[in-house]
Amino acid sequence: MGKQQKSKSAPAVGSPTGWWNPSPYSARRRVVFHYVTKDGRTICGKWLYTGEGTVEDGMDAHDDNCADCKRRKLALTARLSREVQKMKTNSKKRRLKPVGSAVKPKYPYQTKNGARGHTWKHDEGGSLDIFAYNVGEHHNGPRCIKCNYGFCHHCKTLPEISCP
Repeated sequence: MGKQQKSKSAPAVGSPTGWWNPSPYSARRRVVFHYVTKDGRTICGKWLYTGEGTVEDGMDAHDDNCADCKRRKLALTARLSREVQKMKTNSKKRRLKPVGSAVKPKYPYQTKNGARGHTWKHDEGGSLDIFAYNVGEHHNGPRCIKCNYGFCHHCKTLPEISCP
């Protein structure tokens, strides 16, 4: 099968974006402007910007623009506009939670119904001390500060007795 030929010219480093005429000096051809993207290619894919000629911005409605480039540029602008609008609405939805808002409990025995009246010991940082009840390897859990009841939270998910 045929091999693809590599282009001998490379895109200009840091290519500007805008409308560009790839053949400005051709007297026999009608002047056609193509839209150059940041990677140095025209948006229609027919030309590679090598740094020769000027790239102008703001000529979107010009009569001599490539029809394919015009159509794709319009679609690109519309898509970017929708993405910006979506970002604005998403940022409005992301509100900070008020201070003191409810935090989902990590363990079932931290809920009001799961605690069965027990008041579990907390560490210096204010989080539940799951090592307050420790009877050996891998057997640890919370301990009630009122009745001193503790259970292994690996073996049981809820306390067996209620706090007196």
